[in-house]
Amino acid sequence: EGHVQFFDPDENIVFEGIGTIVGGILSITGVTGVDFDQNYRGVLLVNGCLPQQWYTHFQPGSNSQEAKTIWPLDRNGDGELTYKDVLGKK
Repeated sequence: EGHVQFFDPDENIVFEGIGTIVGGILSITGVTGVDFDQNYRGVLLVNGCLPQQWYTHFQPGSNSQEAKTIWPLDRNGDGELTYKDVLGKK
């Protein structure tokens, strides 16, 4: 599971929720506030991992997205991969 956010072209958050990853597919249910004619930037946040971003176009019904492998590399939780993560320093 991870926290999912979707942003419109003006970078306003239009939806936040929980996504579930099974077999490399991120599934999001109960998405509201989106226009089916527009592209959105999605962000997946998982504790201890670097954020993932992608662009998507919603469709009526079930929405899913291929999820990249989530590597637990962000040891200090700052959202960046730096030498501090390798050394385990905050």
